[in-house]
Amino acid sequence: VWHPGGAHPFIGMNEALVHNGDFANYASIGEYLAQRNIYPLFLTDTEVSVQVFDLLYRTYDYPLEYVIEALAPTTERDFAMLPPDKQRIYNMLQVTHMHSSPDGPWFFLIAQSDRKSGSPVFRLTGITDTSMLRPQVFALQESGPVGEDGKPGPAIGFAASEKQGIDAALASLAAEDKRFWGRADRYWNA
Repeated sequence: VWHPGGAHPFIGMNEALVHNGDFANYASIGEYLAQRNIYPLFLTDTEVSVQVFDLLYRTYDYPLEYVIEALAPTTERDFAMLPPDKQRIYNMLQVTHMHSSPDGPWFFLIAQSDRKSGSPVFRLTGITDTSMLRPQVFALQESGPVGEDGKPGPAIGFAASEKQGIDAALASLAAEDKRFWGRADRYWNA
């Protein structure tokens, strides 16, 4: 539920973003956005996060890979292992958008409704800081119990920064809707 007082999620044009963590460089990101005539209303790091994401993805029309690179730059050994052409592109992104990259422990969940390809694409993306100071936990329930119609329940995916949050959401969902199990089939950490 969005609340005008600054609660999660914050929304861009085609995305909603929630995050766990905080930025040591909130002021720098605010200045980066101000140089582009974008000003936060609620003065939260979540709000500037979605503003940067929307700027890079919608306004600058970067592919999602480049948006992620600008937000969470590839570091050291991983960068050295990239092919030279990708190193060149990633280096340009890092230099150009250095002041839009959050510094500190953070984890974003971004839900998007994307129409760039002509037909709608619905996407849930998890991005974490390059030091991985906030965990990313993903879960998948491949299909729920067989319903009264003889068909298995729908598949459902989750992403969170704690497994307990996923378990609580599934338990609540299963209590309300018998098409879902109380636990996921698979869990993994990024």
